[in-house]
Amino acid sequence: MIPRRFALYLLPLVGLLASPPAGAGDPAHEWLMKMSRAARTLDYDGIFVYQHDTRLEAMRILHRLEKGGPQERLVALNGAAREIIRNEREVLWAIATRSQWDRDVMIFPGTRGGGLDPSTGIPGEGTSGCIDCTKPWGKPFEEVVNVDKEVYDRVQLEEYIPSDKLYKIPQERM
Repeated sequence: MIPRRFALYLLPLVGLLASPPAGAGDPAHEWLMKMSRAARTLDYDGIFVYQHDTRLEAMRILHRLEKGGPQERLVALNGAAREIIRNEREVLWAIATRSQWDRDVMIFPGTRGGGLDPSTGIPGEGTSGCIDCTKPWGKPFEEVVNVDKEVYDRVQLEEYIPSDKLYKIPQERM
């Protein structure tokens, strides 16, 4: 079983780690590109099966696009009962508020990857990584830090962000 702290960050790599190298025009490459587009543009519900050591594992995946970004829910269909929920906004919040990059980033060179990345020297081999954004164990921890309304109203983003960049930020501020 994947430790909980890694599950959120390794999940987007599942498709790439299991795929063989493929080039443009290859049916496998086209299939992977369709999957990639679907992950960004469609709601879907399905089952995927993968091999872990000598066991076959089956999981149901539910994917939907929400205003705050994609959300996914994976439920184990066999083996130990487990569920993984991924909300892009919460993942980004966790990275921003629960990680110190000098100690919480792990890099794994020479790992198996997909053939879609032309920057790798050896097809099918690349570098993987993860960020440990687990909550501190046994210490007080605020799930969400709210800014006082008075302070929030005083902050003018225009003073910090150039206007040509500011218009790209969603109107809903975190």
